[in-house]
Amino acid sequence: MKGKLRNLDAPLSRAERSRRDAADQRLWEAVTADVKPLSRLPALTPPAKRQCPPEPRLRAPGRHLDLHGYTVAEAYDRLRAHLEQTERRLTVVTGRSGVIRREFAAWLERDHRILQIEELNGGGAFRLHLRK
Repeated sequence: MKGKLRNLDAPLSRAERSRRDAADQRLWEAVTADVKPLSRLPALTPPAKRQCPPEPRLRAPGRHLDLHGYTVAEAYDRLRAHLEQTERRLTVVTGRSGVIRREFAAWLERDHRILQIEELNGGGAFRLHLRK
């Protein structure tokens, strides 16, 4: 192949493949000749676990409802139950798309306790302000 330009997209002939395989094998043996196995190194111990302060609570318990993973009927029942237990505000995560997100507005129209609906997270969550 000296002096000839070879098309790199064309498959190699059997002779070229065997020459390349032999050259690759010699190169591999030369590179790995002085490599020592890792098992001879001392055992590593994991670093000590850092003690971090607990994260502050961003929401009050019971005032947050995540509807991911529920069927439409289950999500509706969970929303009704949370609305019954909540006094002032409820944050509901619906996700930005999906059947629950599409049905959510209709569910809220039927409830007279809702004063205001505040969209959060680009439409993936809502804060509901309720009548006392």
